[in-house]
Amino acid sequence: MPYNLIPISNTGQWQEVLDTIGQYDVYHTPEYQRIAQENGEGAPWLFWFRENETNIALPMLICENRVISVYGYPGIISNGINGYIPDDFSISFLDCMQKRQINSLEIRQNPLIPTSQYLLDMAKIDLIGFTVAINLTLSNQDQLKDMTKGHRYDIRKAEESGIRVWEDAGFRRMYDFVQAYNHTMLRCGASEYYYFPELYYTNLVTRLGKYTKLFFATQGKTVVSAALFFVCNDIIQYHLSGTWSEHMHFNGAKAIVDHVRRWGKDNGYKWLHMGGGLGASEDSPLFRFKAGFSKTRLPFEIIKWQKTY
Repeated sequence: MPYNLIPISNTGQWQEVLDTIGQYDVYHTPEYQRIAQENGEGAPWLFWFRENETNIALPMLICENRVISVYGYPGIISNGINGYIPDDFSISFLDCMQKRQINSLEIRQNPLIPTSQYLLDMAKIDLIGFTVAINLTLSNQDQLKDMTKGHRYDIRKAEESGIRVWEDAGFRRMYDFVQAYNHTMLRCGASEYYYFPELYYTNLVTRLGKYTKLFFATQGKTVVSAALFFVCNDIIQYHLSGTWSEHMHFNGAKAIVDHVRRWGKDNGYKWLHMGGGLGASEDSPLFRFKAGFSKTRLPFEIIKWQKTY
């Protein structure tokens, strides 16, 4: 069979496959997958299929007899031209599942890399909802037109009220970010799934530092809001953010996104992916916050497969 299953211990080969394919996001990297492993989420493996010049890969967390994916937006990646799907791909994938004695699979897809068709003939594709993305290839004027009037007004008011957005390149104030984020999750009534242990944030710096950006919005010496972003290839991912309740009126979170939007365009990125709402809900304050930045909606899909006997 024309495939390999690469363990996380072989990070060199894992990265070589990603580089061969070219189009990948931070969630596909061995560094991000290693963090999931250390959080006890499962054992990371990279399924790698190749036929001539076509390469297809899927990072997976194997937990006993099932396959899941990391938190975020991983999914299938490929350098196939015009969505070309080799005849042996699904056969190879099923062979891999059988040899590993896998009974079920549930994989989160990356909305910016639409590849669910690769497993369409063997798995179920569930549309969970939609995510919001800012197209950074548009002119700044067109990006602003894509925002709601309310967001443009709030960003302007933040600037007028003295809000300053800056990058903490050395991650010296990560503790301040964690406090703001946890406070926000408590205010939103988020489930335990959205709280992360201290080791997670340590690993973001030590393992994923080259992909991670931490921004703060402050008024004077007071932290108003903070946000973590991932940068990989031409994609910026809005990962986590927090705002203190008593400073909500300053609109620091909106000022940060606007700052990163402009920074991303100036530095050649194509997308600022905002993601979706809590639990993929589009009827939530979080989704409305994100939706105010752009009219672009992308389908968020989950690939599900169950072994039949």
